[in-house]
Amino acid sequence: MKFGVAGALFVGLIAGALVPEAGAPLVVFQNLGLGIFVYLIGLAAGQTFFKDLRRQAGVMVAAIAVVAVAGASAVLVGMLMGLDRAISVGVFTGALTSTPAMALAQELSGTQQPAIGYCIGYLVGVILAIAAVALLVGRKWSARNDPAPASAEEITARTVLVHHDAVAGEVPGWSAGDIRISARRRGGETTVVTRYDHFIDGDIVEVVGSVPAIETAVAALGEICDQRLFHDRRDVEVRPFVLSNPELAGTRIGDLRMYLGSSQLRV
Repeated sequence: MKFGVAGALFVGLIAGALVPEAGAPLVVFQNLGLGIFVYLIGLAAGQTFFKDLRRQAGVMVAAIAVVAVAGASAVLVGMLMGLDRAISVGVFTGALTSTPAMALAQELSGTQQPAIGYCIGYLVGVILAIAAVALLVGRKWSARNDPAPASAEEITARTVLVHHDAVAGEVPGWSAGDIRISARRRGGETTVVTRYDHFIDGDIVEVVGSVPAIETAVAALGEICDQRLFHDRRDVEVRPFVLSNPELAGTRIGDLRMYLGSSQLRV
């Protein structure tokens, strides 16, 4: 579990709890950090602020209303629990991780109580968020309309004796990626198939895909035969590979620089 930049806050909370008097001379750093924070936020949002204000005014008004209602609810719940209003406001600003709001609450209240509430709200909010992410991210959330993954169907291979002339890329299922024709044997020689290869009567080809897709392809090509092309590997070799180069992770297969005469059959 990693806390990231929030770890600095937790260290500060522990140090402040162990040595309370150490915080008194650090007000200047608090004000300096707050000023730099607001300045950098302004630099990041300044170029598009007015454009976004016109385009997303409705969303911004709704967000302000939600924050106002949540703030009022926090103060009300704090009153019911017997908490000081300054602490309740601090808890709310901590839940939002809004340091400028906490500083404003301190200035208006004239006490350090908002900082106490801020520390509680921030700490609890970060821990709950980390726990929620740890519990939810690893789960598989499927919706009713999600298409079934290709791996949901068993991938197999069939050897087909060709009776009908055809181009590999025009065989039903090739363009959609449902099948791949991996190899062809003609006149005793086995070669790797590309989408532009032409099949003639008497060719033997290896078709890879799901059972329904293979059946459709077989109907267009010819009939199933008992031979297996890859039992004889004098001309064509088949090997599995494990992706171990992190620089290639996320790369499409079509973007890989593969050697001529090679083909990828399954993932």
